[in-house]
Amino acid sequence: MKHLFGLLFALLFTINGAAAQSADAVFYMEMDTLGGGIRAGQEYDLYYKSRIPFDSVSPPAFDARIEVVKGPLPWRGSSSTFENGRKSSSSGEGFRYRIRFAGEGMVELPAAGIKKGGREYVTPDAVVRVLPAIGELREVTCRIGLRPENPGPKEDFFITLTCSARPDNKEPAIAAPGLRCRPISSGSQVRNGEAQYTFTFLAQAERGGEYALRAENLSFGAKPYPLEHTLKISRIRTGWIRDCGPLLAIGAGLLLEMLFLRLFFRRERKADFAAFVLRHKRIPLTTSWALTHYGIPFFLVNVPMFFWIAVIPMDHPPAPMSGGLNPELWIGTLPLLLAALLIRHQYRKLFFTPVRTALPPAELYPAIERLCKEHEWAPDHAGEDCFVGHTPGGMFSWGEQLFVVFDKGQVWINSVGNMDRRPSVFPSRRNSRNKRLIQEAIERARP
Repeated sequence: MKHLFGLLFALLFTINGAAAQSADAVFYMEMDTLGGGIRAGQEYDLYYKSRIPFDSVSPPAFDARIEVVKGPLPWRGSSSTFENGRKSSSSGEGFRYRIRFAGEGMVELPAAGIKKGGREYVTPDAVVRVLPAIGELREVTCRIGLRPENPGPKEDFFITLTCSARPDNKEPAIAAPGLRCRPISSGSQVRNGEAQYTFTFLAQAERGGEYALRAENLSFGAKPYPLEHTLKISRIRTGWIRDCGPLLAIGAGLLLEMLFLRLFFRRERKADFAAFVLRHKRIPLTTSWALTHYGIPFFLVNVPMFFWIAVIPMDHPPAPMSGGLNPELWIGTLPLLLAALLIRHQYRKLFFTPVRTALPPAELYPAIERLCKEHEWAPDHAGEDCFVGHTPGGMFSWGEQLFVVFDKGQVWINSVGNMDRRPSVFPSRRNSRNKRLIQEAIERARP
């Protein structure tokens, strides 16, 4: 059937062919046809287009084989064509008729004329082949789609009527008691050799409940199509969930992360700094220090959450990229892998390096004070248990934090990016230099 249909369409001498033959004509005809040809009983828009303004019109004379449903109606528009790789644009004006062919056969379209400056222009002759009307309704399939799928009361939503064949009427309607529905667009396309006609309506229900949708002015071959659909409207308005839901979900996700961090680091936050270091050999983190130190990994962990929250409400998720790459897979997994690597990298930075020394803290502080004066380090805490300071920031650095924890027969030293300022992920030579300077000063210290 598909091959026969395509062969018939290829053999048709439609108005589009006539228009193509008269591409240079000043005044010409066009008709809105798609795959499947022209059938009796269906409505079509017949355009009379002029490339130039005109003074008067000689209207067409339609015979009994063509029924005028509506018209004449004014028309004005523009079009673009490509020839030899060059784009050319043109605009025009004219008028149109909505017509219906009474029966099958070869039908000559009536010519029309215009006058401009005493010169008359007449449309070229055009003959169309009209096929019989659609015989059986079982050859046609129509369905109704909703967007969003679960609308609420007094909320705008879209109803889409999709048919596998062209309806007799160009303006079918959807109706139901208590439902406001108006057409906003229509279109047609050919997919895999099959035509598809869509009609979109903007609708709003007065209250929640069930609505029995019915199609009006929907017929094929003068036979009404029995299309019914039960529309369920929720009892509460759901538009705010679609509009604000993603933001609320992101906010709730971030709040849960903050609560998790506070619970996870609560023991370290309350622990004595020096005692914790001597026991675990790493820096204890408060919630704010953890957010700074692991700031970039935390951001990468949130990327999949932000992505899925944005994608789930969409009716059409992102399509696979060229080469079969699925953006959902990459955006959902790659940031998590990078976050895991960075978390491991940042965690290792927290561990201290031991330096052997027999000197007590009181005899080590002069060496530490000399370092502070030489390199402009600022002490934050200097006690019997530990020393904490920070270095000045620079053009490309927010400075580093310095830690020296005193132990029996040794001290523990460390230097990390300033966790009171900004996160630092990339290796810093300044941290290595700071630890080397502290180690050398302690090893050179004398009682």
